[in-house]
Amino acid sequence: MSKKEFASLFPEVKPRGAKRYPGGTVEVLELLVDEYSFIPSGHKKRNPLTGMESTVTWFYFYNNKLIQYGQPQDWPAEPDTIIEVR
Repeated sequence: MSKKEFASLFPEVKPRGAKRYPGGTVEVLELLVDEYSFIPSGHKKRNPLTGMESTVTWFYFYNNKLIQYGQPQDWPAEPDTIIEVR
């Protein structure tokens, strides 16, 4: 999926960062979703007074194509090894 297609589905996404590499650019978009939960679910970002739970998901785009997504702490900040296939 392209970044433009993704933004048309989720117009509320916000840019989180970008990094340029010799082969292209990695861009990160952040999607914040607030949901109400009547029963405490153990979610670490739950507001006990309102019952609202916030979930943050980051979407990684390489050269404007979605390559991965997940929670902000799912991957290390810098890769241990970069392998280039020729």
